[in-house]
Amino acid sequence: MRRIRGYRRGQLTSYRWQKLRLQVIREEPVCRLRLSCCTRRSTTADHIIPVSHRPDLKYMRGNLRGSCQPCNMRRKNRPLSEVRAEDALLRKPAPVAPAALEFFS
Repeated sequence: MRRIRGYRRGQLTSYRWQKLRLQVIREEPVCRLRLSCCTRRSTTADHIIPVSHRPDLKYMRGNLRGSCQPCNMRRKNRPLSEVRAEDALLRKPAPVAPAALEFFS
């Protein structure tokens, strides 16, 4: 496997990236993705437009948002709308409580 500088196993690792990631987490401490697996606390920076689609936006602050690790990993490089739709399908509906008089039927 060819190693690209500043990129290891799907993660950005350069000093420049780490500094920008910490800035995003500091500015946006709450996860912006809020999927069903969310832990609510930002621990990573999510690229709004994935690096695989637009590598030139990799270090642009405007293309980043704070997110928790589970949400970021679940989204991968898919559009957020697609992930939310999948999330809605997987989410179990809340049980419906029977009406009070249904017990006597």
